[in-house]
Amino acid sequence: MSGPFAQFHEPNVEEFFNDPILTVACVLLIVVSLGWILVSRLVARNMRRARLRRLDPPKAGEYQPARDVWAEPPPG
Repeated sequence: MSGPFAQFHEPNVEEFFNDPILTVACVLLIVVSLGWILVSRLVARNMRRARLRRLDPPKAGEYQPARDVWAEPPPG
């Protein structure tokens, strides 16, 4: 191979195992990518559930509105 790109070559799998920095970088990239996918799916799932909760009316006996303390006279 000659020319300006002669110094660059395709890396072998053995090179990744022999160089600990490349191995750590690849493992870290895989872990961060999987974490990103997991967190984004959890966020999307929570957003979808919140939207469905807003659209569905509460079932009988399941939801009790907050008590209005100003509507009742003070005790005593």
